[in-house]
Amino acid sequence: DEVNLEGWFLKCGSSKLGLESIKIESKERLLIKIDKNSSFIKNSNSQVALANPNEEIVDEVNYKESAKEGCSYSKRDDGKWEWTIFITPGEKNKFNHPPTFKVEVPDKVYEEIKTSFKIKKVEDEDGEDLKFKWDFGDGHYSYLKETTHLYEDEGNYIVQVRVSDASMDVTKYFKIGVEDFPDFELKIVKILPNPEGSDSDNEKIWILNEEKKSINLKGWVVATGKSMSKLTNHYFKDDFEIKSGEIESVDREDCPFSLLNKKGRIVLKSPNGEVVDKVKYEKEKIEEDEIYFWENGRWFWQLSGEVVEDELTKIVKAEDQSEIKEILTDDRYFEILDKIFSTDSRQSSSSKLIYFNNWLYLQSRGYFFEFIFPENLVVRIKRD
Repeated sequence: DEVNLEGWFLKCGSSKLGLESIKIESKERLLIKIDKNSSFIKNSNSQVALANPNEEIVDEVNYKESAKEGCSYSKRDDGKWEWTIFITPGEKNKFNHPPTFKVEVPDKVYEEIKTSFKIKKVEDEDGEDLKFKWDFGDGHYSYLKETTHLYEDEGNYIVQVRVSDASMDVTKYFKIGVEDFPDFELKIVKILPNPEGSDSDNEKIWILNEEKKSINLKGWVVATGKSMSKLTNHYFKDDFEIKSGEIESVDREDCPFSLLNKKGRIVLKSPNGEVVDKVKYEKEKIEEDEIYFWENGRWFWQLSGEVVEDELTKIVKAEDQSEIKEILTDDRYFEILDKIFSTDSRQSSSSKLIYFNNWLYLQSRGYFFEFIFPENLVVRIKRD
C-alpha cells in the first residue's frame, strides 16, 4: 500500500532528520536529498536508521569502515550491503564486479630471513585501478603487489591480503608458521677455478645435498675472495633446487660468483648468514680445466682426462725394463705420477691402484712405485 511518511524521520547517531508529508507508492524507490551543508551522515563507523512517528526503528544499516569516496553503500537482493561505484537514485541498485586474485604464500617461513609474498593473476572486470595491502600479523604492512617481509620472532601469524577497487575490498586470510632456521647438510665437493676459455663463462662450483629432501638455494649466498676477511657475497636470486643425494653444478648464470686462479676461499651461506660449508684452495699454477675435488674426506687436484692419458701413454710406450727405470726415475715423471695417484685413484689408503691401457699401476707404502706390466714384468723403483 501507499505510505505517507509525514512524522517519520531518519536517525544517525544523536542527529535526526524529519521527513515531510511525502507519499511513497508500493515498491517505489524514494530519493531523499540531504542538505549539502549538513553533516548528518558520517563518513565512517556510523548507523542510519528509519523510524516511524512512534519512534520505532523500522530499518537500519550500520557501517564501520570508512566510506569509499564517490561510492554508494547499497543493499543487495539477498540483504547484504556492499559499496559500489554505481549511484542509481530512484532505480534498482547496481553493483560492480569484485577483483579476483591469487596469493603466493611460501610453504616455509623462517625467523630473521626475508621471505617473498606475491599477489598473482589479478583481474578486474570493470577495469578499475586497484590497491593492495598486506597485513603480516606482526604490526607490519606493505602496499605492494609483490613484497618481502622478515619476521623477527617464531610463532603463528594470520596474514591478511586485501585487493581493493574503487568501491570494493576483497580480503583473504592465511596462517603462517614462523620457525627457527634449521641446519642444512650441503657440501661443496668440486670447483673449477681456471676453465679453458673464458673464466666468466665456464667457472663452476659443484654442491652436494646430503639432506633427505630437496633444497632450494634461492636466497643462499656463495661468498668468494682471497681470504676469509675479504669475501664478497653473491646471491642465488632465482629458484635453484638440488634433490636429495644429488650434486648440481653452479655457474655464473645461477649465482654471479668469481673464483681466483691461485689462492681463494669459497663459503656457502644459508639465507640467515650461517656458514654451511667452506673451501680453501691454493696452488702455484692451476692448469686449465684442472678440478679441485673432495672425496673420502680429502681434497685432490685432478688433471683433465686428456692430460692424464697423454702422460701415461709416454710411460707405457717404453720397451724394456731399463728404459722404464730411466723414464720413471726422472723427477718430472715422479711429479706426474704423484698427480695421477693423488687424483685419479681417489683413495685415502696408503696403497693405490690405477688400471690404464691393460697396465696396472700400484703405489704402496708411500715410498715405492710398483708397475705391474703384461707378462708378469714388475718394476720397483725407490724414490729418493
